[in-house]
Amino acid sequence: MSNLALLLQKGWEVMQKDLGLAVELHSRAIDEGNSTHAMWCLACVLLTGGDGADKGTERELDLFNRAVDGGDVEAMSRLGVMLYDGTNGIEKDVERAAELPSRAIDEGDHVQAMVNLAVLLEEGCDGVQKDLDRAVDLYSRAIDKGKSIEAMRRLGDPAFERGRRC
Repeated sequence: MSNLALLLQKGWEVMQKDLGLAVELHSRAIDEGNSTHAMWCLACVLLTGGDGADKGTERELDLFNRAVDGGDVEAMSRLGVMLYDGTNGIEKDVERAAELPSRAIDEGDHVQAMVNLAVLLEEGCDGVQKDLDRAVDLYSRAIDKGKSIEAMRRLGDPAFERGRRC
């Protein structure tokens, strides 16, 4: 059910995009099986609004938190980015934004979380302690595990050696 909802959410060649039906199917998947994947997918649909999906933040944050509590590493990575940026009406929380990708790495060896945390450590902004050695290690792990183009680019950037400014 959740996979069909994703097809409707994205709209592929063989299926027309229908966010209203995607919301309904993600909700049913959550109700029937407490799917953490469906929770963060539904939260993403709701955050974008439109096509029958109500836009708000309280429900979306609750869905992300439930998925995180359920151990979903993708939810950890995505919520960490939103908390760091303070996007989509979600209040900025840099401490938690740094903690979530660490959890995603520890619990699931999540490649994008490695890159996300490495960026925070590389730039050392907003109270995050700069740690270039750990950033290099995380970028290297992301490249080894997932062939991360972003990690390759960041390691090859001459500004990396000079350190970035926030």
